[in-house]
Amino acid sequence: MFFIHERTLINLSLLLSCFLWVVSIESAVIRGNLQECKPGYFALTFDDGPNTYTSGLVDLLNQQGVLATFFINGLNFKDLSTDKDAQEAVRKAFDSGHQIASHTYTHPHLTEISDKEIEMEMLRLENETMHIIGQRPAFMRPPFGEIDSHSLDLLNNMDYTVVTWTLDTKDYENHNLDVEIQNVEVDMKDPSLGYIVLTHDVYKQTAEELAMGLIQWAREKGFKFCTVAECFGLPAYKDGSSETVAFSNPVPNQEPVVAEEPEPKTQPEPKPEPEPKPEAEPEAEPEPKLEAEPQQRPEPRPRPRPTTPSESEQEQEQEQEQEQDQESQPQPYTRQRPEYRPRPEYRPEYRPEYRPEYRPEYRPEYRPRPYPIPRTREQLRNAYSLRRQKQQNNRGRTKWPIDILGIDFD
Repeated sequence: MFFIHERTLINLSLLLSCFLWVVSIESAVIRGNLQECKPGYFALTFDDGPNTYTSGLVDLLNQQGVLATFFINGLNFKDLSTDKDAQEAVRKAFDSGHQIASHTYTHPHLTEISDKEIEMEMLRLENETMHIIGQRPAFMRPPFGEIDSHSLDLLNNMDYTVVTWTLDTKDYENHNLDVEIQNVEVDMKDPSLGYIVLTHDVYKQTAEELAMGLIQWAREKGFKFCTVAECFGLPAYKDGSSETVAFSNPVPNQEPVVAEEPEPKTQPEPKPEPEPKPEAEPEAEPEPKLEAEPQQRPEPRPRPRPTTPSESEQEQEQEQEQEQDQESQPQPYTRQRPEYRPRPEYRPEYRPEYRPEYRPEYRPEYRPRPYPIPRTREQLRNAYSLRRQKQQNNRGRTKWPIDILGIDFD
């Protein structure tokens, strides 16, 4: 007979369960970059919010009975973690039936950041939406519509369906309704197909004028309105199993703990027992008798206290007396320095450059020489020899003014 070991059966069952789990996950995510809605449907999408005009836009959509999709940021025009008005706008849109999708936390260029930074962008926004609406988005739109194959695979593996758009109003370039509608008509190829239109609820003109204009234009074309999740027949938010990944520990533990806590509280009812304990504390109130005893102790304590100021007064008096004695004693003579007086400016007539003896024409080096300036060694020897002869000849002679001029009559 053909016999299968029990361990192999267990392994096969585990493999089958893993395969079914993977298939269930892949069935909730459409891989790739999606752009078109199902035929005959028109999906309004609003990016970069929430902003101050988001709440009024939700009221306008509710009045017209139109459901839209909001691709929100955590920190772009508003700080979703601290701004209560922004949180209320997101909660209001969710409660009205509109879809809340992810547009990353800080609106970065996904093609320029690392995988860890992409994961942090998505997880941070998941935590904010979980805190506000209790759900985590299953759809996302890359900022600026920029995405490559690597980041696309990463987001699909994180259970995100990536959606861009087919019609662009370009409301970020021009806030003119006619121009925006014309941009939509140019992008539209076949009215029988389905379309996803791109707008931004951070602009006042978009929230008040363009949204109503697109609703009227789409109704004239015969479109039906739906959310992005309804375009592809997928859930707008991640399933319950994925929701409880980060919150699975506290939620199941709360129910048994709450059920067990009241039972011990009702059975022993120890609450009345600690009540007499504080009654025992006032029994110690007759201790004021002991207060009389310490009242006697502080009596000697204040006595030294007045002594301290008296000692300080005595010290002050002694210091004053010493100062007076020092003042009465003759002080050594100290010469006082005279006050500084700036020297007067020299008058030009007393400056040396203005004196005639300092002028170049009166300097002796400018006077003509009786003999040429020596240039060679022979000329130097001759000059020295002539100088020695003059010195020998002039010994014992008195120099007359005519000799001082350097004129030789020899």
